[in-house]
Amino acid sequence: MMKMIWLLALALLAVPVAARSSGAPSTACQTMIPTHGTNVPRSDTSPFTILVSQAVYRPGDNITVMLKGMCGNQFLGFLIQARRVDKNDVRTQQRPLEALGIFSLVPGSRFECGEGRNTLTHAGRLNVTSLVVTWTAPTVPQGHLQFTATLVQKFETFWTKVTSAVIQDPASPPLSVSPGELRSPFTPPCDGDRPTTSTAVAVTTTTLTTSTPTQPTTPTNSLINPSTPVDLVTTTQTFMTSSVVQEPLPTGPPSHPLTTPASTADVKPPSWSVASAFEADLMDDPKCGQDRGCFLSCRAKSCDAVVMWADLGDHVWFDIRAKMAAKLPAQYVAVGFSSDTQMGSDSVVECLVTSDHRNTVQLSYNSRFDNSVLEQVEGVLVKEQIEVKDGTIRCQFARKKFLTREGQIYDLEKDWYIFVAQGLVKNGLKEEHVTLPAVSSKMADFQSRLVLYQATKSNIFIKAHACMMLVAWVFCASVGTVMARFYKHLWPHTMLCGRKVWFTVHRACMMLAAALTVAAFVLVFLHVKGLSDISILRLKKLHPVIGIAGTALVLLQTAMGLFRPSSLAQSRPVFNCGHLFLGATTHLVTVFNLVLGCQLQTANIHFSIVYMLYAFAAYHVLVFLTLEIILCKIRVNVKKQQSYAIYEMRNAMYSSTKDLLDVGTPEPKGAAVLRVVLGTHALLIGSLTTAMVAMVILLDGQHTGQR
Repeated sequence: MMKMIWLLALALLAVPVAARSSGAPSTACQTMIPTHGTNVPRSDTSPFTILVSQAVYRPGDNITVMLKGMCGNQFLGFLIQARRVDKNDVRTQQRPLEALGIFSLVPGSRFECGEGRNTLTHAGRLNVTSLVVTWTAPTVPQGHLQFTATLVQKFETFWTKVTSAVIQDPASPPLSVSPGELRSPFTPPCDGDRPTTSTAVAVTTTTLTTSTPTQPTTPTNSLINPSTPVDLVTTTQTFMTSSVVQEPLPTGPPSHPLTTPASTADVKPPSWSVASAFEADLMDDPKCGQDRGCFLSCRAKSCDAVVMWADLGDHVWFDIRAKMAAKLPAQYVAVGFSSDTQMGSDSVVECLVTSDHRNTVQLSYNSRFDNSVLEQVEGVLVKEQIEVKDGTIRCQFARKKFLTREGQIYDLEKDWYIFVAQGLVKNGLKEEHVTLPAVSSKMADFQSRLVLYQATKSNIFIKAHACMMLVAWVFCASVGTVMARFYKHLWPHTMLCGRKVWFTVHRACMMLAAALTVAAFVLVFLHVKGLSDISILRLKKLHPVIGIAGTALVLLQTAMGLFRPSSLAQSRPVFNCGHLFLGATTHLVTVFNLVLGCQLQTANIHFSIVYMLYAFAAYHVLVFLTLEIILCKIRVNVKKQQSYAIYEMRNAMYSSTKDLLDVGTPEPKGAAVLRVVLGTHALLIGSLTTAMVAMVILLDGQHTGQR
């Protein structure tokens, strides 16, 4: 029995460390570390290296890459990516682990890490000493690159982050370090690894020899001869072709290009696009609907953006014109195609105008919260042209109608909603759009000559959410906190709804604030249908998280008030302190979140309301300081004996459920001043709240904020 239990335990322990002959797991995409149980990468010199056919790349270049085992060392599996190496490059700082380019499949391999084809791994046990693959460079220069790989010799023996020589980008600044320092060392080659001809391997600076067999070799830039055919991998006696395949490789899917480049000469722009004058003042073109389709983002007779198109058979011609978003030379205008009117899952064409005049038209894809440039899409866009005149951008191009790229480039034979967005370009990278994208009111048929206008997006739920939060925390909470803090000793002989005046007013205001907050919370969640875009690196995008936290604080504070201890209970002082602290924290958090929320583009709220909230915060502090000074003077004027008596009777006097012990106790001197301050405060706060609510309802946003 015990023997069977031990066998069962060992079987269970063996489950999580089973070998992965099917390839690297997705968790290794960034770390490059396979999940081989408790085994860790080897730290000694690797018997494997990576050879490349070029030292310099240009967009679209096909580069031959060899994974090579020295001295007959075989590997069972691998994982390889191309990454940037220049730490001074802004793109490296923002996306240090980004995999770039596209690999072509070879027998025994498969793609990993998403849909980009930028990571290649094994599809079965290889048992080879070398493997040659083809990598295609991105269509846009991406800085100096280097291949990084993990190679598995045995289940428990593997080396990670084996790097190749640097492939330099001539369009980027030189590296601050020697490229040779960035290549990982490897064991010296044996006699069978050395080339037998002078053309088998091109070595630019350091020749691979066996003159120092006890030391690892670190060549600065070893290159495979580009003319050597890839199908010679199974021959022997050369460094390039020393792999001896011990067993047939598994059959994988055939390698094929993503697209077939179109002949530029076959695509002719429509006559109206060639002949039409480029007017800086965008107008509703009368030819729209006659010889072209149009999407117009216009107000009255002036337009912010116009998208025109014409059917060219296999392509659709686009002519986009938009007013520049700011007085800056580097910015972009993008047109997106979507199945709905919400951003996310959109195919995009972007026209980038840069400060160094390296204007670019490129394809990208919107996920729900991010945008990524699509690489290796030759032939999809042709006849690209960008022109800037008098503050207006004109971008022309032909886009191929139908192709397949993992569903990220949409078929223009189908109908789609059109988006037009604009934003700034910094250091060659797009920033988020600076205004809300214009969305077409209907789907566009790009085989027709429809005229579409910008949809009037209803944001009644967002505006209702904002109005309820303003009433709750600018008016109700402000009056309620002032009453509880400074007006307990006024109206000593008056009861309101069976309780003291201050308590009844305070409770009514705070319960109304809590009810409005919960209602606004539910309303915006129903509108957004979940949680909206969040970023801890961008303050304004913390609004949803702070809103959830603020609502939780409101519910907690309400529960504390409902279950407060008796005024004579020993725990009452602790409750008073906690209730005061939690209330002040909740008020501060919610007002701060109001400021963030009013700056969101989706709120479409006039930016002047933000300044009004700043003014409210300063005014509220001033009111508290004023009332504290008045109460301080009142206390000074009271005799010490009376002060002591009042201190002893404080709980009973301030209780919401107990009558005063001495019905003849008069109000303190200065009560009239306090009443004037309270009346003035309620009038000012009420007027400010009314004005802000009216502005939210009547005025649209006119500011640059965040989506």
